[in-house]
Amino acid sequence: MIRIEMKSVGHIIVNDVSGPRLPTEEELDVIVELIMDELVDLDAADAYVDAEGKSARLEIGVAASADEYHEAIAMANSAVRTAIHAAGGHTPDWDVRWADSVSLPVEDSEQDDGHLVG
Repeated sequence: MIRIEMKSVGHIIVNDVSGPRLPTEEELDVIVELIMDELVDLDAADAYVDAEGKSARLEIGVAASADEYHEAIAMANSAVRTAIHAAGGHTPDWDVRWADSVSLPVEDSEQDDGHLVG
């Protein structure tokens, strides 16, 4: 069993009638809360969402376990992207940097049949 912890980092852009812009701190707080709520609904393991207001930098982290490394990566990636979409976001230029992923063996007693672990 392989356990990975994935971190996705990006920037939030709000599109309104005046065109694309950085979100206000209040808007960013709402976005963070919506994404975190979706990660909780997905039972994403070790989920967190953090944002930096001035740059609108967003960091989302989750963990996943599976028999194969690529399966765990796919599960974590899917949870993050699904949460963003369910919160009303779009990911047209989605690009995940796997270099930030850490692979850790999981004890047999913690097996979860390939589902996100919590």
